[in-house]
Amino acid sequence: MVDDKVQSDEEVVSFKCRIITPLKSVFEGEVVDLIANGVSGEFEIQPRHEPFLSPLKVGMMTLVELKDDEKKDVSLAVHGGFLDMNGEELTVYASSAELADDIDLDRAQEAKKRAEKLLESVSVSKGDNLPVDVDRAQLSLMRAVLRIQLAESVKNL
Repeated sequence: MVDDKVQSDEEVVSFKCRIITPLKSVFEGEVVDLIANGVSGEFEIQPRHEPFLSPLKVGMMTLVELKDDEKKDVSLAVHGGFLDMNGEELTVYASSAELADDIDLDRAQEAKKRAEKLLESVSVSKGDNLPVDVDRAQLSLMRAVLRIQLAESVKNL
């Protein structure tokens, strides 16, 4: 993925991309490339991609936005959902999603500590009646780690 100005005589093919959650639209624009994490592994979508539907897992999504004849890398934390490419437009229906620039690093680090503490209490507990939903705590930890990695990668640019 590269930030660069498109040459005026160069025809750039793009596709419309929307990333939405139940609460808001996170991204809408023209895109020339998108990389996402499906439940079967990482995949890439480019213009004129055949129709494609995939469930998404918690992971980073990167895309190259085309705006005013300039290409710009955009990174997001996506926390599950579905990706639907109909051949011309791509829509991501995410449980939640955040642009890298919108992530509050301190809040993400606190969430990571809370999830680790919950999981630590499970390893100390014994018996069938665990006071913690282990799957939910593990998912919270994965989401927090993803946010931290993404926020720190943007901060270090």
